[in-house]
Amino acid sequence: MPSAPSVVARRIGQAVAGSAADRRRRLQSNASLAFRDAVRRLDAVYVARAAEAPADFAARIGFWRDACGLSDRAHDRMQQLRIWRNASEHHDEARWDREGPRSEDAFVALVKAVDEDLARLEKG
Repeated sequence: MPSAPSVVARRIGQAVAGSAADRRRRLQSNASLAFRDAVRRLDAVYVARAAEAPADFAARIGFWRDACGLSDRAHDRMQQLRIWRNASEHHDEARWDREGPRSEDAFVALVKAVDEDLARLEKG
């Protein structure tokens, strides 16, 4: 079964034929999916500390770094993905334009890097 980032990368590749607006919507949707998957995976890695983890995503990612040992690099990548997800889910087009991925390649690169970070954590 392909990993979530592989599925996202495949979807993006298939989306290239659509209009710029269609590609943008798909990229935003994929940001939400990738973030949800990453949070689910981190929740599983840090299940022993779940009762202490804040509900707010920014605070939870910080908790995973400060209390659970998530690397600064993985923390920063997760925060970037969270920003993209928020812009997408809150339909904040100005923020997406300002802080969203500069290209589909940049998006895929971040999602792959997050997947690699999480795979290392899942292996222990």
